[in-house]
Amino acid sequence: MCYEGCYKKWQDLWKLKKDNPGKRIVIKKQRPDPKTKNDGENSGDEGDDDDDELPETLVVYESDYSNKYTNPYNGQAKFGGWTAGALEKFVDNRTKCKECRALPTTYALESKTLESLRAKNGLTASSHAEEKKNKKRKTAQETTTPEPEILDLLGDEE
Repeated sequence: MCYEGCYKKWQDLWKLKKDNPGKRIVIKKQRPDPKTKNDGENSGDEGDDDDDELPETLVVYESDYSNKYTNPYNGQAKFGGWTAGALEKFVDNRTKCKECRALPTTYALESKTLESLRAKNGLTASSHAEEKKNKKRKTAQETTTPEPEILDLLGDEE
């Protein structure tokens, strides 16, 4: 859900960064209001903009780069940040997952995939718990660091 909801935003921001190399991108909450002559200050841009060493700044607005399924202004409530469409999509996805997990072909596919991954990674036990149990623990000799060798850089002076 998060990936699907943010994908377009990520693609747009990536393209914006690619098209404007070296520029600092600032995302503000709202556009300036021409009636009140609000220049957008205190609307999401934190930090000191007076620093001469900062690169050129490109200001974009949150409304142009928003997430598909979330709303950060819904407050602190159960499922408050999710839109109604997101909750419907979640329930739909969950139902589909349950249906797919119940199919007889799913277990066979999972078993073949697990068998292939275990063979590829050299795991021979029948389960993770058994693999962990059979794993040899390091001895004290293997875990201790050897004493550093003392070098005589000055040579023997007699």
